[in-house]
Parts: sequence; C-alpha cells; structure tokens
Amino acid sequence: MECGSWGFWVLTVLVLPWVLVFSVCIRRYLLREHARKARCRYVYVDGDIEWGPRNTIVYPALCSIAGLCAGMFGIGGGIIKAPLMIELGVRPEVASATSAFMICFTSATASICFYAFGLVQADYGTAFFLVGLVSSTVGQLLVSRLIRRTGRSSIIVIIIGAVVLASAALMVAEGVHSMHSSTQGMGGPSGSEAPHHAMQVCDQ
Repeated sequence: MECGSWGFWVLTVLVLPWVLVFSVCIRRYLLREHARKARCRYVYVDGDIEWGPRNTIVYPALCSIAGLCAGMFGIGGGIIKAPLMIELGVRPEVASATSAFMICFTSATASICFYAFGLVQADYGTAFFLVGLVSSTVGQLLVSRLIRRTGRSSIIVIIIGAVVLASAALMVAEGVHSMHSSTQGMGGPSGSEAPHHAMQVCDQ
C-alpha cells in the first residue's frame, strides 16, 4: 500500500474512532473509581491523581495535542508527556517510568508502520536501535544510582527540563538552517541563465 493512496488514508482515519472508543471507556472507568473513592472518603497521598470529570477531559485533550505536535515536528512524545505528568502531580520517578513504557509501544508501532511501507533502511535502523538501547540502559542505571545516593528525585525533573530545552534549541537551529538553505537555493541561477551556468560547469 503506497503512502498517500486511498487505502493509506482509510487506515489512518480508522485509528481515530478506535482511540475515541478506548478513551470513552477508560474515562467511564476512571469516573466510577473516582465516585467510589469519594463514597469511601479515600485519602489521596502524594503522587496520586484525582481523576475527576474535568481531568478526564482536559488532560487527554492535551495528550492528543502533544501527539499531534510529535507527529508534525518529529519530536519525541516523551518530551511532552513527562512534563505533563509532573504537572498533574505524579512523582518524577513514576512519570519517567510511565512515559518510557508508553514510548516503547508508540515507537514499536511507528517502526512497524515504516517497515510496512518499505521506508526502513536495515543498516541505519539496526545501528540506531543498538545505540538507543545501550544509551537508555546506561542512562537509566546511572540516574537510578544517583537518585539512590542523593535521595533527590528532583534530578529527573532537571534532566527532563534540560532535554526539553536542548530539543527546543536544536529545533530552532534546524529551522533557521533550513530557511537559510532554501533562501540560498532560490537565489541560484534560473531561467535562461541556468543552461549557460551548466555549460560553464561542464567546461570546467
């Protein structure tokens, strides 16, 4: 199935009702749990999320926007999800682990889609997979040991903030570079000058 064909767009659109059904079912479950906890006068502890009627609408909508931005600009969804979960009141360790667990599935799905459309280069894919696997393992071990030694979970927040800042700076730099390159390309030889310029290059 070719990218941009009718079948491609049908499969793409069919994802939306599937996700919507799951979102509605999970929202109903969370609201039932919230009502049951309210009847039992449940005491929320540090890091718990009170999934009320407002939270079950606002935060899934924000996650949808985050996913849209991740797909449009090529940024990792974890860069947006982890800070959002911390804003919800989730402990940094839980936010980091949950975000990584979610990205495992989204990355696998994206890889399968690219493979199905024949857009995966085996050599690049294998190299990046190995680099990502080793880097993630080493980073996780180092951060976990550092947190156990210092007892400060704020280290995760600092790392997430640094990654977001670095990503934003790199995106701006890439955008400026792309605009500069396209501007130079538009200023090149065109029209009747192009053949003459090509002949000069061939003569040289």
